[in-house]
Parts: sequence; structure tokens; C-alpha cells
Amino acid sequence: MRATILALLCLLPACNSGGGKSTNTGEVRSVAELPESYSKLWLAFRAETTEWPGLRAAALLDPGQESFLVQNLVRTLLQGLQARQADELNENGARLCQRASEELLNLGKPAAEALAELLAVSHGEVTVLASELLVRMGPEALDALLVLLVREDPVN
Repeated sequence: MRATILALLCLLPACNSGGGKSTNTGEVRSVAELPESYSKLWLAFRAETTEWPGLRAAALLDPGQESFLVQNLVRTLLQGLQARQADELNENGARLCQRASEELLNLGKPAAEALAELLAVSHGEVTVLASELLVRMGPEALDALLVLLVREDPVN
């Protein structure tokens, strides 16, 4: 299971940007290496600052920041699951993991696609977690699930 989670973490990389245009390089970057708007967004989430709701709303208007946010929330969730499995999840990590879960639910449709992908490439606890979030998301998850079903079960 640990190898599965590590592989999934590699599929959900942090975003790197140059020249104001966001690009996903497939590499996990430290917050210090991110463009200011991305690092400010992620640090606000992690610290649960009063700026967080406004920064989240602004991020959802920018496709690059929206993708960055979803990928990193899923990554945080998977890291929490991995730490729990290794019996290394502390109180702060559990709180961060719970908040990531809540934020993914609040994001709805933008997060549904990433969670549906987890169903396609994983098994075990990761699948259970993604399924639970998608069910709780309700109708906003339908498009992502339909795309997954069509891709997994072609008619021809």
C-alpha cells in the first residue's frame, strides 16, 4: 500500500510557474520555489489564515492556481493516509488532512476529477477515501465519474 500511495503522490505534483504563466512540470517544489501567488495561497491554507477564503476564491478563477490547489489538497490527503498507516500521524497532520478533505468537498467539481482519477489508479484505503469524498460531493461528482466509466468501459 505504501508504494501505491507514493506512486499516487508522484501523479499529483505541485505546480511550478515561470513568467506569470502556470505550468505543471511534474516536480514537487518547495513553497519557496513557487510564484508568490501560489506560495501565498498554500501557506494561507496550511496556517488557516483569515486571508484563506479570499485567496481560495481567487484561485478558483485561475485555472493554474485551481489545479495547483486541487493537486496539493489531494497530495496532503494522501500524505495523511500514508502517515496514519505508518502510525506516524500527529495531531497537526490529522487536522491538516481533515481540512484538506473538507476543502476538496467545498471545491466540488474541480476536485471531483482528481478524486475520480484516484479510483482509476488505486485500491484499498485510497479508493475508499476517494469514493467517500465523491459520494459526499453528490451531483458535482457525476461528470467526473461518467468520464471515468466511459474511459474504463468503452462501448466498442
